[in-house]
Amino acid sequence: MTRSFKALADETRLRIVALLAGREQSVEEIAAALSLRLPSVSHHLQRLRDLTLVEMRAEGTTHYYVLRWLAEHFSFGQRHPESDVNEILGRHHPDFATLQRELIGNGLMQREGSVYWRLPPSPEEI
Repeated sequence: MTRSFKALADETRLRIVALLAGREQSVEEIAAALSLRLPSVSHHLQRLRDLTLVEMRAEGTTHYYVLRWLAEHFSFGQRHPESDVNEILGRHHPDFATLQRELIGNGLMQREGSVYWRLPPSPEEI
């Protein structure tokens, strides 16, 4: 658990998670968006990958990383009480509150009171 908190305590990794919450991006795209060198971005992504906060998809020699897979743990149209959301997200990382905020802030989920639901993909994501 300490390792997870240390990994997310890094500002650069939090910025990467925020970028990936919106859409998958290549290492090159992340490096350009954050004005970082490729080896630095790869290092941070590996730390996030070790914690299962992001996953990688290879397309040729380009590697894409995505946070959207967390939202896939929730079905479209199904309402989830906050306790269930906390339990599901907590399986992947102990800081489920940050994950909730990122999912909502990036339009992947919606919340009303203490009830959450997954939003359908936007037309450009289909």
